[in-house]
Amino acid sequence: MASERIHIVFGESAKSILLASNEMSELIDSVVSLNDDLRLGPITNLEKSDSRFRRQDWLTSTLPCQEDAEYLSSNVAGDFEKIQNIREELKNKPEIFIWSGRATLDRLATARLVYELRDFYTHLIITDLPNIKIKSKFGHSYVPDSLVVMHPEDVHLLSKYFRKITKEECEEWTSMWIRLANENGLVRAAQTMGEIESKEVVYFDEILLSKCTENFLKAARVVGETLVDIGFEASDKTLNWRLIHLAKIKELNFEGKLNCLREYKVKRTKK
Repeated sequence: MASERIHIVFGESAKSILLASNEMSELIDSVVSLNDDLRLGPITNLEKSDSRFRRQDWLTSTLPCQEDAEYLSSNVAGDFEKIQNIREELKNKPEIFIWSGRATLDRLATARLVYELRDFYTHLIITDLPNIKIKSKFGHSYVPDSLVVMHPEDVHLLSKYFRKITKEECEEWTSMWIRLANENGLVRAAQTMGEIESKEVVYFDEILLSKCTENFLKAARVVGETLVDIGFEASDKTLNWRLIHLAKIKELNFEGKLNCLREYKVKRTKK
């Protein structure tokens, strides 16, 4: 039976949180998780198979940890198939609920999704998480920038903020995606005012170096501290790639195997 209310989230963690919300269960027919991390790698013409293959090839040939590379690569094909399935479902005129947060990961995925579904924008309903404080049932208040930071018991509090996307908003999301795709960049991050821009691949290198000391530290610790400082504008997989690059060009000394995060340590080189 065709779904009447399809909820789109970004990442498997977000899907788990939404499905764990008891208050939302009766309002959801199906949940689709889009998992491709569009902050990293080429994103031009992803509606074309050769461009998706090029993205997959870049990920598998660039990322040093094969486990990371295979996971990210599989999401390229997976997301395309999911979006095509959503397009097919739209023939039955369902409502498409997009749980779009303020995090760069969410916004990029939303821009790509709206671009792909722009001809059906009248069926799109979006949260676009407002800058509000959520009063948790556990007593504390917080401003969620993404579904993944929320407790399942709080998720229903956002349901009243869903609204239909306007034609102007559809055009804005579409223009954003076209701009970024045409820039042919390999790293994307948000600026202070929120606009997402393409960056050089070395964009996070300096802060990674600043987290290193003259003593060996686990790579996972260096990356973890960097993630907090950059507000999770990149994934640990991206930062692992850059940290290993810094070791390979001898900006850092290392011990262990330059592969996945927990397999090596780094320290500053003496100048």
